[in-house]
Amino acid sequence: MRIERIELQECVQPLKDAEWSFAAGAIPSMQGWVIQIWDDAGNTGYGYAHALPMLSSTAGAVRSALDHLIPKMIGRDDLDRPAIMSELETAVFSPTTARLGLDMALMDLASRRGAMSIGTMVGGRRRTSIPLARIIPLKSPDQMATVAHGLVQEGYGTMKLKMSGDAALDGDRIMAVREAIGPKVHIALDPNMTYSAKSFLSLFERISQYDISLVEQPVPHYDLDGLKHLNTVLPIVVEADESARSVADVVNLVRHRVVDAINLKITKFGSLGDVLNAIAVCETNGVEVRFGAAFGPSLLQSFHAHLAASLKLSNHASEIAEHLHLTKDPFTPLDISNGILTVPTGIGAGVTPLDASEPSS
Repeated sequence: MRIERIELQECVQPLKDAEWSFAAGAIPSMQGWVIQIWDDAGNTGYGYAHALPMLSSTAGAVRSALDHLIPKMIGRDDLDRPAIMSELETAVFSPTTARLGLDMALMDLASRRGAMSIGTMVGGRRRTSIPLARIIPLKSPDQMATVAHGLVQEGYGTMKLKMSGDAALDGDRIMAVREAIGPKVHIALDPNMTYSAKSFLSLFERISQYDISLVEQPVPHYDLDGLKHLNTVLPIVVEADESARSVADVVNLVRHRVVDAINLKITKFGSLGDVLNAIAVCETNGVEVRFGAAFGPSLLQSFHAHLAASLKLSNHASEIAEHLHLTKDPFTPLDISNGILTVPTGIGAGVTPLDASEPSS
């Protein structure tokens, strides 16, 4: 089959909490582009191009990249995904999220036409459900404790606390959350690169009593020595996030055993093939893969869910429910209950547009 046309629809999703923020700043709304692709037999598939200036790129840059790339795909055999994605990489190096969105649409198209799920396309399922972690955004200690308590009441078993780099305040935040949620709920930390290795070690002496299970990227992305030192001396899992933005980064982290876990949200990569290669590198070498939060509609989370279901090693909860604090999701919801996501079983990604009207370019 040949690619006949590709159309775009702007996707703006305000956050329910307009004051939601992390160390890099506030996120009042999430912006991106829904991609719809058709083959010459009328089959269709969907992708999503993520745009977040502080982490990926602006919506304008993503749209410009898509406008440049789409004409290069028209008329191509849509099953030639590897060749198409290789050519798109040379056509536009960045933003990677534009290429990733097009690859999602190609895979969704192929799986829908073949009456199979994305899970089958990426190798099959090892599990049918995924425990979920929820993120607690930066607020005062009491406010973070209130948010965490509410999420625990909904059944979530892991809270990931955003941190600011202010050791005294971060320590108070952790203490308040632990007191609010009790001893059985897991606490993970995400300082978003706001500490040095030395300053985080100093903080950990104060907070270790609160039974922390994981810390994600406490030091700057370039400080691999500091990250490795923390991984060596801390009695908890140390995870890379911002230090793992490509397959080459993942290879380097694994080769030198810098961390024991890597956050592989797909929006950091330029294609699903890159994501699968990164997973293979980790799993071959006994490094855990965890899927962190990538803001966007349920379509984006569904791809993460299928990949998470395929993992060999998965000891920590993934963050595939953060779309629930976004409004105006253009796709049908995922099955999430009591802190557990049931992996979609339908064809394609397992979600469909709520609005049957076609996107317009």
